[in-house]
Amino acid sequence: MGTRPTGTGLIVSEITPEHPVTVAVAAAHVGAGQLAWLVPGLVLGLPGVLLLAIVAAQLLGGAVFLGLTRQTLGGLGIDTESQTT
Repeated sequence: MGTRPTGTGLIVSEITPEHPVTVAVAAAHVGAGQLAWLVPGLVLGLPGVLLLAIVAAQLLGGAVFLGLTRQTLGGLGIDTESQTT
């Protein structure tokens, strides 16, 4: 085994033809069982995404409406910041 330098979390050993290194990647092959969860995941996730998109569109529309309304009222001479009673 190699030594662990201070301040790093990686241990590197010597790689030689006598000591080869094999790297295996987990989940390289997707089975039919894993793909079976894709459709229910989309069916359950899509309404939530659509709901978030609708709420975001309403927030954006409200912000645009508020800005245009304040600009229009300011142009009419109505002071929206301070009104005296």
